[in-house]
Amino acid sequence: MSAIYKSRLPQIEAELVAKMDAVAKAVAERTEQAAEERVVVATGRLKGAIHTDHTGEGEYSVIAGDNNAFYAHIIEHGSVHVGARPFLVPALEQVRQEVPAIAKTVLRSL
Repeated sequence: MSAIYKSRLPQIEAELVAKMDAVAKAVAERTEQAAEERVVVATGRLKGAIHTDHTGEGEYSVIAGDNNAFYAHIIEHGSVHVGARPFLVPALEQVRQEVPAIAKTVLRSL
């Protein structure tokens, strides 16, 4: 009697790209959420302009600002008239600590 073993590696490899895209998306969305929690709110325009863009396979960008809230960089880094009130970089630093847990949650189904 002989046993035939079949590897799941091809199946896992096929699923891995989609799973890693899901990890990247989850990290970007969590960063967006953390930035929204940290941003100084005067009118709410900047908070409403923080969003995640899908820029390619497995690539996401968290963007702060738009045509109506073009001043995100001034809030983040300050100017000669106002001190910096960082919200985006601290959000990224916070979420960086959460990446292993996010990845574990998404990849658990492999």
